[in-house]
Amino acid sequence: MKRVLLVLVVAGCAAEMEPVSVVVSASGGACLTCANNSPVVESYRFHDLNKFGLPNAQGLTLDGFEKDGKTLTLDVVNGYLSGTDAAGTVLVGDELAGAIISISDEAGTLFFLKIRGVMLGNYWAWSPTTHTQPDLEMYDITWAEASKAARDPGAFQPLCPDAVDDNDSLGMPRYWAVVYEGDRIDGKRYTVDKIDRDWFDIGCAGHTVAKLAQTGHTEAATSVGFDTSLDQRQAILKMFAADYCGIGMPFTVTGQPLYWRDDLGYMTSVPTGPVMFETRWSASGVTCLYRPRVDAHPTPDSIAAFGTSVEDDIKRYCGYRPPLCTDLDPDHFNGAHLITGTPL
Repeated sequence: MKRVLLVLVVAGCAAEMEPVSVVVSASGGACLTCANNSPVVESYRFHDLNKFGLPNAQGLTLDGFEKDGKTLTLDVVNGYLSGTDAAGTVLVGDELAGAIISISDEAGTLFFLKIRGVMLGNYWAWSPTTHTQPDLEMYDITWAEASKAARDPGAFQPLCPDAVDDNDSLGMPRYWAVVYEGDRIDGKRYTVDKIDRDWFDIGCAGHTVAKLAQTGHTEAATSVGFDTSLDQRQAILKMFAADYCGIGMPFTVTGQPLYWRDDLGYMTSVPTGPVMFETRWSASGVTCLYRPRVDAHPTPDSIAAFGTSVEDDIKRYCGYRPPLCTDLDPDHFNGAHLITGTPL
C-alpha cells in the first residue's frame, strides 16, 4: 500500500492580552453538508450511510458492494473499510481499488461510488499512548449515476469536491476521504448522539466530519489510544462550527482561521505569535465567550455574512449573549474540553 506521510508546519500563538498556547488550523467546514467539502452525489450532500440499507437523512440507501463482478459484504472497523466475498476472502487496502458501492435515492435512481485509490496517512493528533500520529486510512472515491456510467466510464467525478484550502484539510490530500464507523452525527444540530456501528461516516478533506477523525474524536480512534467521550466529540464538533449557544447555529464562515488546544493533550504546540482568546467549549456550546472569531479576525466572507460584528446575530438567534470570559489563562480549562483563539 502506498504510504503518504502528512506533514504540517504547525505554529503556536500567544494572545494579545494573555498568553494562549494552542494548536493552529484553519477551521473551515462549519457546515456538515456544504457543497464545497461534503460528499456530493447529484444534489445530495451527505456524510453517512447504513451498512444494512437503512436510509440516511437524505434518503440515500446502500444497495450493494462489488468488485470485478463479485459481490462483497461491506464493513468498516476502526476506520478501515473492507469487503468480504462469498468464499470468505477479505479485501482491504489497495485490494479495494476498483470496488464499487451502489447507493440509491428515494426515487430509485442508482448511483455508483467507485473506490479509485487507498492510502495510509496519519492522524493529525498525537496518541497519548504511543506518542505518535497513528495510521489513518484514506480513500479516493468517485461517483456517477449508474445509467450514465454504463454508457460512459468517464462519467465518474470526485465524491469529495476540492478542499477550500490546503491548510484547512489538516494535511489530507484534496478530494480524498476518511471512513469510520459508529458515531451518529447530526449535521443540523451539531451533535454526536450515540454509537451505532451499523452506520459509517464519510468525511472529505477539509470537512468537519474528517476533522473529527483526524483529531482523534471518533469511536474508531479509540483503537489507537484516543479516548474521548461523546460529550468531548460533540464539543469539538460545536467548536468547528462556532455553535456558541449549542442550538445548531454556526457563527463562522468557511476558511476562518482558528487556534485550539484540548484538555487531554492530544493537540498542543509552542506559542510563537499573537492570537485573541475566543472561548472555552463543552458539549452544550461555550461555557463563556470572550471575542467571537469572526470579529477578532474579520474576512470578506465573514463581513458579508455577519457585518462588522456578529454580536447582534448571537443575541438574536440564541436569545442571549454567552457570559464573558474573565479568566483568559490558557492553562485553565475550568471544566471545558477545548480552548480556542483567533490569530490577529
